[in-house]
Amino acid sequence: MIQSTQKKAEKLLRITPLGGLGEVGKNMTVYETRNDIIVVDCGLKFPDSTMLGVDLVIPDITYLKNKKRNIRGIIITHGHEDHKGAISYMLTELGNPPIYATKLTQGLISVNLKEHGLLDTAILKIIKPRQEFALGDFHIEPVSVNHSIPDSVAFAIRTPVGTVFQTGDFKFDYTPPDKKLADIGRMAEIGDDGVIMMLSDSTNAEVPGYTVSESVVAETVDRIFSKTTGRMIVASFSTNLNRIQQMIDASARYGRKVCIIGRSMVNNVNIAMELGYLKVPQGILVPPTNLSGIPDHKLAIISTGSQGEAYSVLVRMANGTHKQIRIKKGDTVIISATAIPGNEESVYKTINDLLRLGAEVIHGSMMDVHVSGHACQEEHKLMLSLIRPRYFMPAHGERRHLVAHARMAQDMGIPTQNIFIMDNGHTLEITDRGVTVDTSKEASYILVDGSGVGDIGNVVLKDRQIMSESGIFLIMVNIKKGTAEVIGTPEIVSRGFVYVKESKELIKEAKQLVLDTIRKFERQMTIPDPMQIRAELRTKLHDFLYEKTERDPMILPVVIEI
Repeated sequence: MIQSTQKKAEKLLRITPLGGLGEVGKNMTVYETRNDIIVVDCGLKFPDSTMLGVDLVIPDITYLKNKKRNIRGIIITHGHEDHKGAISYMLTELGNPPIYATKLTQGLISVNLKEHGLLDTAILKIIKPRQEFALGDFHIEPVSVNHSIPDSVAFAIRTPVGTVFQTGDFKFDYTPPDKKLADIGRMAEIGDDGVIMMLSDSTNAEVPGYTVSESVVAETVDRIFSKTTGRMIVASFSTNLNRIQQMIDASARYGRKVCIIGRSMVNNVNIAMELGYLKVPQGILVPPTNLSGIPDHKLAIISTGSQGEAYSVLVRMANGTHKQIRIKKGDTVIISATAIPGNEESVYKTINDLLRLGAEVIHGSMMDVHVSGHACQEEHKLMLSLIRPRYFMPAHGERRHLVAHARMAQDMGIPTQNIFIMDNGHTLEITDRGVTVDTSKEASYILVDGSGVGDIGNVVLKDRQIMSESGIFLIMVNIKKGTAEVIGTPEIVSRGFVYVKESKELIKEAKQLVLDTIRKFERQMTIPDPMQIRAELRTKLHDFLYEKTERDPMILPVVIEI
């Protein structure tokens, strides 16, 4: 008998986060064996204040583009935009793999896909807690968790090297609105069976104690409704169905009709009603076109705009541009959401505008009109004690959140060398020999601006920032082709830099500088190079304008050969 000398391939698992580490939002994690890939979550995030004109930020999937033939599926933990909102932007680029999610999450995903014209070709698979399904080398079991949206799950992912547990967003709420508790018993069983690695939500890892239950919000909302005699206007995330249910329940108790307004809010409410996740009394809903005959004390409005998003319903109400609803004295506005980092200024401006129009505004800093959907420290300790992983990777949070979570895991008995604080794009590899981390690559991000995806980069953002801070200085000059002889007089346009009529002397000197610079070329060169002329004009004008104004506008010289 001849024995084979070929060695059996070593068991291997690679975990590469493409988003969600060092940031809040844009969650996306890649799991990879020798043959198969699955993607957990595919989210977006809001742009920060430096990303002028940008609508959304999504993960950069360059890492996956040459591997898409191995992608067996995308599995989604829950229906919030920071976990499923980027699917429509990258599904085709990933080779249209099947999407696995619970019933409600799948319904919300279908809304996004329909808006992008992808619903007919997408492959959607509904999954259920405790029902395992296989994707190549991976066997995945959804596990029920509590969050601020129903049908949220964690995943126990069984791989060739052992079980990985990814929590998704979670908290432990013992009085949830839908009466469905987190499946603590199943988590304990999974922990007993052995877990090699856990990736866990870190958003509230700095916050001591326990997260407040959703039932507290219901009590606060009831008190507000009982005392309010004017219109109730509530702004929340369009996917926060628990909150929307609480507002509908309070409206029904106090005899108010409910107007749902905002495209995403209407779409999500409709799909949640259709699937049975929102209980809405018959006849309580009214369209925004039928509000005129309803007394103020009989009306509640639920809208988008809790993050101060430009063109959202609440922002248009606040600045007086909404067609159907005008804010007036006696209105009570509840902002039932916490400002996402980067959105604070927009939220505060919206609050100030509403107050200026005479509304009373109630937000989370004043009363319990919003509670977090994320676990605080004692809940993290409970999760760690249930799962008891050999290795641990804090996920879903800024660096400070990840560090706080890592310290907690250390206090719970996980050795320091088994805890991995990583950045997006780093790859953690588990084999029979142990764990290694490749930090040689980092994942970037893609900017969405209107219908453009990925065509806005750092150079464009820098240009926008310069224009927003110091304006633009445009110079147009005609020269004779083949020479540097100026034809006519240079034209100068200034926007956001100086007002031309009030800066005649500056403009006059700038025009003379343009003429002097071009004439120097006329003397030096037989055949002038327009690009070289433009570069010299930009340098000379930059120095001149900064010396005169101590400002640095974007300078655009236009040299036309005639």
